[in-house]
Amino acid sequence: VVKLLLDRGADPLAENDDGQTPDDLTSDLECLSLISQASHKAGREYIDVVSPEVGSKIIGLYTSDGDWYSAVIAAKEEDGRFVVDWDDDGDQDDKIRPLSELAVQLSSVRPALWYTGVQVGDTVRTLNQGLVEEWIVTFVLADIGEGSAVCVCNLFSKESGNRLDDVTPKRLWVSFDKFAREERRFVDPTSPVIGLGVKALYRSNEAWYDAVIDSAGEGGEAGQFTVVWMDGDKNDTTKALSEIAIPLVSTSPALWASSVRVGSQVKGHRGDKWAACKVASVTQGAQDGSGAGWVFDLEVVGEVTVLSGLGPRDVMVTLDSFKGDEAS
Repeated sequence: VVKLLLDRGADPLAENDDGQTPDDLTSDLECLSLISQASHKAGREYIDVVSPEVGSKIIGLYTSDGDWYSAVIAAKEEDGRFVVDWDDDGDQDDKIRPLSELAVQLSSVRPALWYTGVQVGDTVRTLNQGLVEEWIVTFVLADIGEGSAVCVCNLFSKESGNRLDDVTPKRLWVSFDKFAREERRFVDPTSPVIGLGVKALYRSNEAWYDAVIDSAGEGGEAGQFTVVWMDGDKNDTTKALSEIAIPLVSTSPALWASSVRVGSQVKGHRGDKWAACKVASVTQGAQDGSGAGWVFDLEVVGEVTVLSGLGPRDVMVTLDSFKGDEAS
């Protein structure tokens, strides 16, 4: 339906009465790709993340209370800082800000920069009806191609315990200084970053639940990490590498072939749950991290069921699976 509408001339940049554009209304990756291609052809303009122009819409840190508010770039100072006009009340105080204290809507940034601008463990913000909320990025899936760009993120708030899944660039606000990083960063499975979204084993019932890496384990013991359970449980929070699993797509494709072979023990996405599986076959694809062309067939342990045609996002691997010689 989306393709048909776009082929018939629907405007991919048009807003409805609530100020939403088409990419606000779906998290389906294929739909987002189609909308992105149409937006590229329609000549979407992007903000310069090194030196944003006067009039650029941003959010900024108001140091008097430590909160972030929507604003507009009013001028650039000779020392590289920027003068902002706050949207809400015309406040004339606290108006000069460095780029590190200003954030831009990710959809307003050239897609080629998304890889470096948003990475697991980063702090990002959302803006909803004037309210700015702070989140940790727990998962990123980005596929940036010629004339097409798709990015979805999962977010978690340690303060409130809330989570947001499949968040698109239109909803993300990223500090300008994040785009100065020179390269895309994949998750290092032998040393996962703080804020990484994982599945962790809850020992009392041998079930796997959503969690976030919080710190190195008690006493800084090698291979031990503490997690925050997303459901708020405070028990059983120290985990070994074998008790933590991550989506394969979060890691570098250079590790996939050596860590997930025929016969490997993994977890496969089935409905809204993850099943213990054994790898039946692997078809290798692109090495760019998008997961394109990679296909996994998994046999569910203890059943005759086969999960066919799964991509790297639908395969979970425990962190100790990456400790082999070839993977390292």
